[in-house]
Formats: sequence, structure tokens, C-alpha cells
Amino acid sequence: MDDDHAPTPGATVRNTRRSGANANLKKMKIDEEQQVKDLFEAAKPVEDSFTFDLATKKYLFKIIGDCNTEQEKSKVPIDSVWKKYFQLPDAEQVNPNTSKPYVQNKNQLRRAIEQMEADDLVVIDQNDVVLIGGD
Repeated sequence: MDDDHAPTPGATVRNTRRSGANANLKKMKIDEEQQVKDLFEAAKPVEDSFTFDLATKKYLFKIIGDCNTEQEKSKVPIDSVWKKYFQLPDAEQVNPNTSKPYVQNKNQLRRAIEQMEADDLVVIDQNDVVLIGGD
């Protein structure tokens, strides 16, 4: 070996030949239990498995539409939708199908709007929402 290709003292030498690399792989035993354990430890828990019902989506669609009309803009900040929702009387914030509030916090509102986007009812543009469809 000439001096240009000599490894630096203390450096790890890695075999780059396929035959040498494959020899090491053939000897390695896969621990399936450890692989499964590693996968579960690396997995992130599902943030929200809750699906908002049709009544909630229709109600929020109406509120977003009202915000569009009030602001005379097609793109409405999600904060405006949030403020509009909580300025309504308590009775109007209750879903008649569940007897619970349509959304309980801003994060739930955001997740509901994300589900509406998946249903092709709205488009989310960072912190804004745009109506694109409906009944």
C-alpha cells in the first residue's frame, strides 16, 4: 500500500470489498424480539385518533363561511374561527348529537379543520383556512 492510501493512525479501517463485508453479515444473527422492541420504542404514539362527526364539520364549515363574509376574504385565520366560535352563546357551542361542545380547545379546532381538509371541504394554508367545497 502506498502512503497516499494508508489509514490515519487511530482511524477505523472499514472493509469496502463486497466479499469481506458479506462475510461479516452472514455470521450476524438477527434478534427478532429486539427488533420488535426497538420498533415499538421508536414509534411515536398516535396524537389523535378521534374523528369529528359530520355535525361538527358542518357547524365549523358554517362558522368559517361566516368569518369569510365578515372579513370579506376567502382566506381566514384559524384564530378568527376560534374567536368566532367562543363568542357564540354556550347553547350554540353544543353538538346536539353528543350534548357536548363541538370543540373544547384550539387544538381540537385545528384537528377538526385538518379532518375537513382530508374531506376536501377546506384547505389549510399555514394558519389560515380556505373553504373549497360543501353540500
